[in-house]
Amino acid sequence: MLATLALISSGLAEDLRQVVDSQNKKIEHAFFKMNMAAFEKALRPNVTADFKYAQNGQPVGFDEMVSTVKQGFVAFAKMKSSSSKTMKLASHGDTGEAVTERKFVAILKGAEKKPHVMAFDGFTDDTFRKEDGKWKLASMTWTKSDMTLDGKPYNPSKAASDGQ
Repeated sequence: MLATLALISSGLAEDLRQVVDSQNKKIEHAFFKMNMAAFEKALRPNVTADFKYAQNGQPVGFDEMVSTVKQGFVAFAKMKSSSSKTMKLASHGDTGEAVTERKFVAILKGAEKKPHVMAFDGFTDDTFRKEDGKWKLASMTWTKSDMTLDGKPYNPSKAASDGQ
């Protein structure tokens, strides 16, 4: 009996892992191509109706998240790399949690027409919920993020308030 429960639990976690890995690959590809239509198309059917995204403690819905990502892409000339790695994954019945490391490196359009390299590395706590037998992303919360510009620590909100 215990072995059967372990196999069932393992199968659920494996199913969730497949969903998480598949979604992350689609997001990575869309980011690398800077293709917001592909980003939205990959995610929209795979999030819950009450999906919440939080960065800097400000929770927003799916459409607001997509808008924020689009705004960030405006400054990019091109993407050099985009990756994600699931650091931790667990499921309990119809809910699941993942900790995901997300990284990307982009070339920014500098005001002085000189390119700059921006690197981003962060972690999200992702919550999944099974709806109609399908795992869907219910929330994504940034827990840690670091950004560099030309190899130096960079805070975009500070730069914006400094007029940079």
